[in-house]
Amino acid sequence: PMEGLIMERLTSSPYITDIYGFCGATSMLELMPQEVNERIQDGSGRANQTLLDQLDNVYPINELFPLEKATIALEMAEVLAALHGFRDGVILHGDNHIDQFLANSENSLKRGDFNLATIPEWNDEKGEYCKREREPWAYQVSGAHIHCVVQ
Repeated sequence: PMEGLIMERLTSSPYITDIYGFCGATSMLELMPQEVNERIQDGSGRANQTLLDQLDNVYPINELFPLEKATIALEMAEVLAALHGFRDGVILHGDNHIDQFLANSENSLKRGDFNLATIPEWNDEKGEYCKREREPWAYQVSGAHIHCVVQ
């Protein structure tokens, strides 16, 4: 439910996948046919440092021009700015990696996965957001807990 709520709140951003409705664990979203990671990396996208140390020259493993790379990087930054600049408060999201970015049929980059995102509670007495602790890895939320009692 939090994912649908966050996507609905961010739907005005051109960098967030449009959501048309949600109920429980089901949502109806804008069609995003392209995976950005397939455009910019080959295979897993992870390099073996030992192998890299043996090379005389490291070169790109895609055929993107520098302007295309800069445009993708700028759009990724715009996605993060939409999260960080949310006018109604803080959105926490520790699951940011290349697989979370998709492109629509016009090649516009958007973000559409918010299943690990949350909106922290506000503590009126302290005048601050409640502290949260998370596991070191974003996908391990089983150890997450909130240090706040909200009235």
